[in-house]
Amino acid sequence: MVSVGCAALAALVPACGSSDSGGGGSSGSSGGSSLAVNTFTGTGDAVNGKTLYDGDATCTMCHGPGAVGSLGPNITFSTTAGIGGWTEEQFFQVVRNSKSRAGNTVCKYMSPTADGKPFTVAMVSDKGIGDIFAYLQTTSSDTVNKGSYLQLDSTCSTQ
Repeated sequence: MVSVGCAALAALVPACGSSDSGGGGSSGSSGGSSLAVNTFTGTGDAVNGKTLYDGDATCTMCHGPGAVGSLGPNITFSTTAGIGGWTEEQFFQVVRNSKSRAGNTVCKYMSPTADGKPFTVAMVSDKGIGDIFAYLQTTSSDTVNKGSYLQLDSTCSTQ
């Protein structure tokens, strides 16, 4: 397992990143016109997804335990307060390409590094993203929490 160092919390960049035992994936995108393509076509493993969410991918750092929101927004599968209306592909686009459902660049803090670049395959595979999405489908909280980042930085968007 490969771990990626954490960005400075003082700069309000999430401490994220790792790899997982899942299969390979797309090359990832660091910007420009080339977006990474999801190569995972199977069914995600929610148990592994929870392990990644809580540990290796450190999603908990920003989205909180149980994905109810903290620095980042509620990403439970609530259809009123979370991402319950999202597809796995839309979730993949946010994680891998930093693109919202509308195709806009999301908050620069949705990045494991201080340079604001999205998560690469070396940090979490396409299968790992699918596993995390499967885990999120098991969570739900109707408490609206848009996260502190949205309040701190007007360039952050969930749309």
